[in-house]
Amino acid sequence: MKKLQLLTTTAALLLLLAGGAAGTARAQDTNVDPEAKTERTAVDDLALADQLYLMGLEAEDPVLLIAAARIYAATPAEERDYEAVDDDESDAPQPAERADRPSLEAALEAARTHADDQPDLVAVIDEMESVAPRGRVRGPGTASGRVGAGRQVTYYGDTTRFRGGEPATITIQGYGVSDLDLFVFDENGNEICRSVRGSDRERCDWYPRWTGPFRVEVRNYGNRAADFILRTN
Repeated sequence: MKKLQLLTTTAALLLLLAGGAAGTARAQDTNVDPEAKTERTAVDDLALADQLYLMGLEAEDPVLLIAAARIYAATPAEERDYEAVDDDESDAPQPAERADRPSLEAALEAARTHADDQPDLVAVIDEMESVAPRGRVRGPGTASGRVGAGRQVTYYGDTTRFRGGEPATITIQGYGVSDLDLFVFDENGNEICRSVRGSDRERCDWYPRWTGPFRVEVRNYGNRAADFILRTN
């Protein structure tokens, strides 16, 4: 009996030590799998639609706008309230309020404006409006943001939590007025990804090793405040 109790106690102690060691390792490890291959996600499709939409607005091209609308219709996004803080104000920054904010409705409206009564294009727009998604949808998360000149906005908490073993993707798309960069850190403060291409369109993707929160920073290195769209899967 004493031998059995000794074995049981020893086994429990080993399990406890193993769990403690795993917890310590996780507290120090970087939450990214460097060997996992990234893959295309719905966020990438939405980022492409955002580019087409903004290009269509600038060129007043209804074909580009309809192409963007098709992608938005095929990839509905869920409006989310991300936890965010401005680096200088210690409170949530005001979201961007723009009439040209990328969306299915905005793309179709702009396409109609620039279709110049071309019957074929107008017919396509009418059909897309008739079958556009209605009500709340599930899908990649999306939100608008604004970051001041020379400042940064930080997203954090459960709204930027990603599942272990599944692809994680974040994109930002600005409006062409400033240089925005994107940085991602895990819960231990390790830098997971940086996207610094010298433009206002940036993308980070990685595979978390375990489910946990990440800190996402949008930094504005320009001399003008910038509005942007944030997308997450």
